[in-house]
Amino acid sequence: MKEPLSPKAQEILAHARSLLEA
Repeated sequence: MKEPLSPKAQEILAHARSLLEA
């Protein structure tokens, strides 16, 4: 995954990570 993610994708990933860490 070397291609830069779109802002929307990064937001979704950040949210998913927060859910996984919770």
